[in-house]
Amino acid sequence: MLTLMTPPALLPVDLVLAKTFLRVDHVDEDVLIESFIGSAVTRIETALSRVMMTRTYRLTAPADLGPLIPIKPVPVAGILDMRVTNGQGGEVVIPPADYTLDLRREPAELRLKSGQFSDYLAGACDVQVTFTAGYGAEPGDVPLPIRQAVLLLTAQSYEHRDQPDHPALPMMAEALLMPYRTYRLSGGRL
Repeated sequence: MLTLMTPPALLPVDLVLAKTFLRVDHVDEDVLIESFIGSAVTRIETALSRVMMTRTYRLTAPADLGPLIPIKPVPVAGILDMRVTNGQGGEVVIPPADYTLDLRREPAELRLKSGQFSDYLAGACDVQVTFTAGYGAEPGDVPLPIRQAVLLLTAQSYEHRDQPDHPALPMMAEALLMPYRTYRLSGGRL
């Protein structure tokens, strides 16, 4: 189970940039345009299984997973805390020296250096990992192609705002996002 602990403070595209891109020079539709930006960000993050702006998550997983936990969404910036809990309210913090985080993989892999989670607490049932994910705290930290795709999707929503259904992702946005998609070796998207 993944829980958002701290949402991002900013969106990767601000209202001023979006209005410039849309060639809108009035304030009458600012709220509408901001909602389109938020919707575009959510749609792209969902399509890519990655987050743009830094935020904090807590992942709760069964302790019987073994010594390896894949951490999503990507990109993972770092681990803030890892602990093991049991059903009776007992909990033990796992020190950073006892695990490694492989950020070269997507999703990142959190691995105990030795043993199982039950080594830390008899009757361990859950592992809680608090981590940060995202490209950074500032919009400029997000790769430019992803921000450009947000602008294209915002423009599409603005132009087709009277249509009840969302049109497909614009082809140019698809092309911009292609390098950020994750694929399985068998050929299907993750």
